[in-house]
Amino acid sequence: MGRMGDASTRHCVTVLQEGQANQHSLRALDLALHGGAGLGLKDWALDEQERSVGWLRENETRRLVEVTELPDWLQAISPDRKCRHFVQKAGEESSRLEVVWTGRRTLMTHADYGPIGIPGRFWLFFSGLLRGYVWSDISHRRYDNWIDALSWSNLAWVKGEMILSVSALTGPWEMASHFGRLREVVESLDKNFDHNFDIYRVLYPMMVHDYYDGAEIPEFGSENHYELFWRIVMDAPVFRSKGEIAKAGRWFQASRRWRQTSRYGAMLLFAIVVMGMWLKWYGTLDASPAVLGSRWREVGSAQKT
Repeated sequence: MGRMGDASTRHCVTVLQEGQANQHSLRALDLALHGGAGLGLKDWALDEQERSVGWLRENETRRLVEVTELPDWLQAISPDRKCRHFVQKAGEESSRLEVVWTGRRTLMTHADYGPIGIPGRFWLFFSGLLRGYVWSDISHRRYDNWIDALSWSNLAWVKGEMILSVSALTGPWEMASHFGRLREVVESLDKNFDHNFDIYRVLYPMMVHDYYDGAEIPEFGSENHYELFWRIVMDAPVFRSKGEIAKAGRWFQASRRWRQTSRYGAMLLFAIVVMGMWLKWYGTLDASPAVLGSRWREVGSAQKT
C-alpha cells in the first residue's frame, strides 16, 4: 500500500510540474510577443460573437485556404464581417465551412510535440479563448511512431544494437580512443601492405557487398578490383573522422548515423580483426571474427560465376 501511495504521489507531482511548466511556457510566449511585436496574447482574444476553430469531427479534414474575395452568397451569410460557422447539407453528407475574415489577427504558432508547450497552446486555441492555431513538430511524432512500432513488434532491441554498432568509433565514454586506434591500424596497413594482404583478401567479399549494397560488380574478384578497392578501404571516411555521437535520446540520430556508416561496417570489422591479430587477441585467423568472411566468400564466388 505504501509503495502504491508513493507512486501516486510521484504521478501527481509530475502532473503538477508539467502544468506549471506549461503556464511558464505561455507566459514566455506572451513576453516574446510584447518584446518583438508590442502585442500580447490578449490581442488575439475572441469576442462574444466569435468562436474558436474547434476540434475536427470524425472523417473531417481541415484545409486552410486564403482568398482575396468572397462570393456574394457567402458575404450575405455574414454581412457584419464576423467569423461565423456555416453548415451546408447535401443528402446524407455534410460539409462544414469555417471563415476567418481578413483583417482580424490570427496567431499561428508552432510547438514541440511533447508534454511541455503544446498542451497550453491547445487550451488557448481550442477552448474558445484566443483566435489562433498551433502546429506540432512532425519529426517528433514520426520518431515516436518509429519507437512505438519497434516496441509493439518486440524489436526494441534493434535500436540498442544499432547504437552499439555505430558507436564503435566514438567510444569509450565518447572519448574516441577506439577511432584513434583503428586509424593507426589503417595508416600502418596503408604504409606497409597492399591489396595482397591476406586478411584483406578474406574480408574482401564482405566489404564489397556492404559498400555496393549488394549490387553486382562485373569486375568483382579481378586483380584490378582488388587493388582499386584496397584504395577505397584505406581512404574510407570512417577512418578519417569519428563522426557524430549517436545517443539514444536524440531523434533519428542512431538511424542517421547508421545510414552514414552501414556501407563501411565490414571495413571496420577488417580494421578490428587486424588490430586483434597484431595484439594477439586471436591465436589464428580462423579464431577471429574474420571467419564470417567464409560465408561472404561463397556469396562472392556465386556473384563472380
